[in-house]
Amino acid sequence: MAERSGIMVYFDLLDALEDYSKQEIGELFLAMLEYGLTGVIPDFEDRAMRTLWKTTQQKIDRDNVHFKKKTAGRRYATYCRECDRKNIERLSREEWEETVDQMISNDNFDTQLQLQLQPQPQLQPQKQLQSQLHKKKRFVPPTLEQIEEYCKSRNSSVNPKAFYDYYIAGNWHDSKGHPVRNWKQKIITWEKGGNNGGNQSILGNGSQNTSRFADLPDY
Repeated sequence: MAERSGIMVYFDLLDALEDYSKQEIGELFLAMLEYGLTGVIPDFEDRAMRTLWKTTQQKIDRDNVHFKKKTAGRRYATYCRECDRKNIERLSREEWEETVDQMISNDNFDTQLQLQLQPQPQLQPQKQLQSQLHKKKRFVPPTLEQIEEYCKSRNSSVNPKAFYDYYIAGNWHDSKGHPVRNWKQKIITWEKGGNNGGNQSILGNGSQNTSRFADLPDY
């Protein structure tokens, strides 16, 4: 059940055991040791023994949680020292405590700790900046339903179907080849240019979008 070498027994248990025979007391202590070692809950037939066990189990569980947190605290201190020594960014104590319960419930706690301490490849400043910018600018094309919902929320004059078809046809690039990074901003741009979708060439009337706002790149 745990990495502990034993369990705590408190003096107040003596009062609770006054009305029990030596055999019952012996059975209780054996059950406590077995539970502390393996987590197996005893199946007492006697009702009074079952009631006594519930109280005893609660104390063992409480002590076990306290022990695990104390052990995790020592391991966190070790983790911090190793991170500092290897120049690795470490988790804060709060972040550590959020994950510690899950980590210490696994048998491979030490393995997980070692994996966290593995040095991560360090990017060059320029490459790291480019990587961050790439992540921030990653574009996910909207669905027609999302466009309709957004236009409705803005009471927009833009025709959602016309807008959708226009950019689908261009693989979400404008007529100048700029990739769309913010489709909501494009809708606002259409609104400013007075383009409601009715005069777009995508509708098949051959007209061109002459607005000076239509194909501005978004940032």
